[in-house]
Amino acid sequence: MGSTEDLDYPQIIVQYSNGFLISKVMFTACELGVFDLLQESGKPLPSDAIAAGLSASTMGMKRLLDACVGLKLLAVEMTQEGALYRNTEISNIYLTKSSPKSQYHIMMYYSNTVYLCWQYLADAVRSDEEMLRFMAGQNSVWSICGRDVLAAFDLSPFMQIYDLGGGGGALAQECVSLYPNSTVTIYDLPKVVQMAKEQFVSPEEHQITFHEGDFFNDSIPEAELYILSKILHDWDDDKCKQLLAKVYKACKPGGGVLLVESLLNEDKSGPVETQLYSINMLVQTEGKERTAAEYSKLLEAAGFGVIQVKRTGKLYDAVLGRKYDFKIHILAMFLRSNLSHVLTEDKRVFPLMDVTKLFANDAKLGGGVLLVESLLNEDKSGPVETQLYSMNMLVQTEGKERTAAEYSKLLEAAGFGVIQVKRTGKLYDAVLGRK
Repeated sequence: MGSTEDLDYPQIIVQYSNGFLISKVMFTACELGVFDLLQESGKPLPSDAIAAGLSASTMGMKRLLDACVGLKLLAVEMTQEGALYRNTEISNIYLTKSSPKSQYHIMMYYSNTVYLCWQYLADAVRSDEEMLRFMAGQNSVWSICGRDVLAAFDLSPFMQIYDLGGGGGALAQECVSLYPNSTVTIYDLPKVVQMAKEQFVSPEEHQITFHEGDFFNDSIPEAELYILSKILHDWDDDKCKQLLAKVYKACKPGGGVLLVESLLNEDKSGPVETQLYSINMLVQTEGKERTAAEYSKLLEAAGFGVIQVKRTGKLYDAVLGRKYDFKIHILAMFLRSNLSHVLTEDKRVFPLMDVTKLFANDAKLGGGVLLVESLLNEDKSGPVETQLYSMNMLVQTEGKERTAAEYSKLLEAAGFGVIQVKRTGKLYDAVLGRK
């Protein structure tokens, strides 16, 4: 009998599912001679030196080494010159050819002979049955992870949603369950749509519709939110930028795009499952797993802003990018001179707590306020010009110069969220609060 925690999230099942990936990473590192090279070198080596020494690609070798670190077959040391890799003790003893206890030859037998035989353990018919199994497999993933990624952000303001590459529709079903006022259109290839209708999505699901097409080659209809779940990891950066640019163009102002992907740590040290998935992408596709910063960069290149990241603690995480609607009210050099009021573009003065009411009519979802002020350091140690301006405020007004945190607190008190700060390096800086 499993524990309640096991039933809530089947960690052991996930580990078993990834077992063959772990084996193949170890087999490949042995076959390429990674452990032998590091033992013979007598010192830690950077990934490019290992790649060169083994006549391998730099990109592929870096991912293989990082996965070996995650599996504790290698250790990594971060230096000013970059990451340096070395064998762990267990790898020196069992995975190098020269060791008296070497398991190298049995590893190669398993990798090159036994591994190939096991793919025929189930004598599968490679036809529509394979696609059906794949779609059912994807649906099973969203049955345990779908609600987490969809609840990572409040998506209730988005009524019209397109799930690009939505497959069997499990994520769409989770979405309309979580957000009952929304409608979701599954956009996928004609054959996939046909199978989803026949096998997975009931005609009684009136909030879910379908759109047949190839989103790379066909047009993408206008919507408020687009979901791309496990799509971008299949493609290289150029292809991702091409798709995201199409999505941005189709997206309504104030709308957005939700990426659902397995995120690498920023230093790519883990999680080990994501490292293994990245190796799988190297084998099966032209894509790769990425860090939150890398996905954010792709979104920014397409024009999306106000990018937020949420790690769910499970296999898949969420990244939300928004399309500005340019309904931004500018408050330039005003809050410093008055503690409780703001000045609008048409020179009307309102209490700060009334700002959200003032903007309610014309600041659509995604609208906001831009503060232009000279920002103090958080410890108020400088810059000296801003300190002098604050003294001037003391002499001339009831106001003061503030830190970014202090302006953020004022914005939050007025109801603004998704606050961003940008220091320009000049006299005045910018703080953006979104409604």
